[in-house]
Amino acid sequence: MYASSVGDTSKAIYNPFSQAISKGEENPVQRDTVRIGDQDPAPPPQMPPNRPPVPEPPNTPPEPPAPEPPPNNTPPEPPAPEPPPPPEPPKTKWTVLMYLAGDNNLEDALVQNVIDAEKVGSGPTMNVLVQLDRGPRPSGMSGAWPNARRFFIQKDNDDKNINSPVLEDLGKVNMSDPKVFADFIEWGIKNYPSENVMVIMGDHGAGWEGGMANDSSGGDMSLPQMREGLALAQERTGKKVDILGFDACLMAMTEVGYELKDNVGYMIAAQETEGAYGWHYGEVFSEKMLGELKKLTEKKLNVSPSEFAKKAVDTASHHQNVLPTLSAADLGKMGEVRDAFNQFADTLEAASGSDKGQVKSILRKAKGFAYSSYKDTIDVFSKIAQEQKIENVDLKAKAQAVVDATQTSIIANESSPRYSYAHGLSIYAPTYGTSSGYGKIAFAQDSKWDESLKTVSSASEPKDPNEPATTYSFPEDNPWWNNNMYGDFGYVGG
Repeated sequence: MYASSVGDTSKAIYNPFSQAISKGEENPVQRDTVRIGDQDPAPPPQMPPNRPPVPEPPNTPPEPPAPEPPPNNTPPEPPAPEPPPPPEPPKTKWTVLMYLAGDNNLEDALVQNVIDAEKVGSGPTMNVLVQLDRGPRPSGMSGAWPNARRFFIQKDNDDKNINSPVLEDLGKVNMSDPKVFADFIEWGIKNYPSENVMVIMGDHGAGWEGGMANDSSGGDMSLPQMREGLALAQERTGKKVDILGFDACLMAMTEVGYELKDNVGYMIAAQETEGAYGWHYGEVFSEKMLGELKKLTEKKLNVSPSEFAKKAVDTASHHQNVLPTLSAADLGKMGEVRDAFNQFADTLEAASGSDKGQVKSILRKAKGFAYSSYKDTIDVFSKIAQEQKIENVDLKAKAQAVVDATQTSIIANESSPRYSYAHGLSIYAPTYGTSSGYGKIAFAQDSKWDESLKTVSSASEPKDPNEPATTYSFPEDNPWWNNNMYGDFGYVGG
């Protein structure tokens, strides 16, 4: 059955089959009825009338392109100039950097050196800077501070205390470290620019073996390490040290000058030991010298490094009781000295055994210094050049060439009458073989002198029946120790 209605019956759905059956018609299909499929389709629903079309805009010609602006013949404005660099600090004529390693038994002496430097102080033509290190248990001299400090030296008449301002307290540093040495030089050059730079190394010295003892670390600065520190400072600043002064013992050696020749212009040093208080800074940087510097500056002239070095050496003549030797050398000449040594070495190697023995005898008998194997270069080679028992004329000529080259390098020399044989530069000249450390320095590597020493040590020295036997009951009878300028046995300066 088809449901006739759903919900409201007044809205029944028409069904022809149900109506025919209800009227008793036998064949409801035969009725003249309209089939559903024969009905006219319902008209499509009427759509709302369309809105009137929007009229198209009239065909207007496209706007012509905007005309190009006329060429601008005005040149472009230049870019704004770079701001000028900040002005550099005003330069003085000289910066003096005193590197004083007092972590040892020379602490009081080095403190006194600073006090002495204050007698002159810095001036319009020269700044004096100090880095002073003291031991972990400092003496009470000028305060009991145990570390390293940097000072700007000002004029002061106090004989007992350092009164110059402290620029930096560095804490504990190892002054025998070449990097610490380089840092100080770099700091001084960059913060106190000047036309010329002088560096002073104050402490113990031992010639080619080095110096700058540091008791806390138990070491010192070797000669190659000194070169390392100076080279590092030069690399960082682009500036070569004009003068290097050694306020230390035994440093005026051919080997030392050669090692430092690429990083230093002139070297001031002593061949012998120094008294404990070393240089007299009050005169090295004297009022007279400052006055002369000022006078020359007013005339727009300069005191050259060589002139400064000569004047510093000249002060030693007034203090030969504590500074019996002092010299200045032009390190730019050390290459010529090396070449002269090499030519001598080649000739010695080819010489007869007898001549080699004579050279050995001369080296052994030559006067030395506190280290007996340190001989004066000019003294020993002059003796070789003049020795009549040497038959090889060329060998004697080559010895004279060493003398000439060394004399050319020495620009100033002062020595007391006791050291009349000291001409400015020493040479390591043992007759019993060389120290194992000697081969590590530049002069031994670049010259043949170490080979000459091996040749000499193996030579047979001629016996001289007229030569008295020389024996020393060290130290009392040794003339070096029997010199009252050194005072107490345990308190030697260098």
